[in-house]
Amino acid sequence: MLFTQIESHFLRLSKGEKMDRTLSVNQLINIRKSILEAISNLSDDDLLKIPNGFKNNTLWNLGHIIAVQQSLHYMLS
Repeated sequence: MLFTQIESHFLRLSKGEKMDRTLSVNQLINIRKSILEAISNLSDDDLLKIPNGFKNNTLWNLGHIIAVQQSLHYMLS
């Protein structure tokens, strides 16, 4: 569900569709809440593990997701 929300949000923006700023910010907040919910049961050790096939730990990847999401949100809105 989380990635479906993110994909839907940025697909509409990438097609040039202008979004109401309130809607856009609310979607950003909802996606962030979904991320927090998805990781709420992970321990510090879990967040610091490097999953197979990745070069960085889960926490780094989450930070990267949030930073890119924030950049795209500002650039496309």
